[in-house]
Amino acid sequence: MICNLIAGGHNITVVYSGDGNFTGSTSPIVAQTVNKASTTVAVSSSANPSTFGVGVTLTGTISISAPGGGTPTGTITFKDGATTLGAGAVQPNKKATINTSALLPGAHSITAVYGGDSNFIASPTSPVFTQNVNQGSTVTTLSASRTTVNFRQKLNVSANVVSSGGGPLTGTVTFTDNGKVVGTIAPNGAGNASLPGLILGTLGNHTIFAVYGGDPNQTGSSSDDSGTTANVQQSPHPATPNQP
Repeated sequence: MICNLIAGGHNITVVYSGDGNFTGSTSPIVAQTVNKASTTVAVSSSANPSTFGVGVTLTGTISISAPGGGTPTGTITFKDGATTLGAGAVQPNKKATINTSALLPGAHSITAVYGGDSNFIASPTSPVFTQNVNQGSTVTTLSASRTTVNFRQKLNVSANVVSSGGGPLTGTVTFTDNGKVVGTIAPNGAGNASLPGLILGTLGNHTIFAVYGGDPNQTGSSSDDSGTTANVQQSPHPATPNQP
C-alpha cells in the first residue's frame, strides 16, 4: 500500500491480528524519515503590457519537484526588483495572486518566492518575469461660460482631463485662442483646469483649444478638433440724447 506521510520522523509498525489458528503479532519498529518536498515557482500576469493606474494581477504558480507530491500551503511573495509588492495565500491549485496598480510606466523585473510550510521547502527566487507598463491615455474636454460675449467682456473657460487608468495627473493644460497661448494651468486632483476672466481682445470668432501636455505616466491630449468657438460682438452703447 502507498501511504502519504507528512514530513518528519515516523515509527512504523505492522500488526497481524491473528486468526483461529495463529496468534496476533506486532513487527519491530521501522524508523521512516520523510523529507520536505522541494518546490519552484513561476510568475505570470493577467495583462502584459498593462496600463498605468489599471490594476494587473500577478500569479505565482508552484511546481513540486519529483518525487514529492501533495498540496502546499503558505504564501508567495512578489517583488519588483528589490521592492516588495505584496504576498498572496497559496490556494489548493498551487497558485497565489496579488493585484497591484503601483507599477509606473516602463519595464519591471517581477520575481516571486514561495515561503514553504511544514511539508514543503521554500522555493528559490523565481526566474524574472518582465512586466511592461504603458503610459495611461487621457481625454481632454473644454467648456466655456458662454459662446457670445461683448467686446472686453470676460469669458470663463474650463478644461477637464480624464485618465484611462484613473491615476493622478501632473503637468499642465495650455489654453490657446486662435493659436495664441492665453494661459497655462496645472489640473487639480479632479483633472480640472480653469481659466477665469479671459478677455478676447478682437471682434469676431475666436476658436479656443485646451491641450494637456502629459506627464511621465500619462499621454497628452487635446480638446476636440472643433475647439470651442466664442463670438465677440460690439458692446451695446446707450442711446445718444436728441439735440435741441
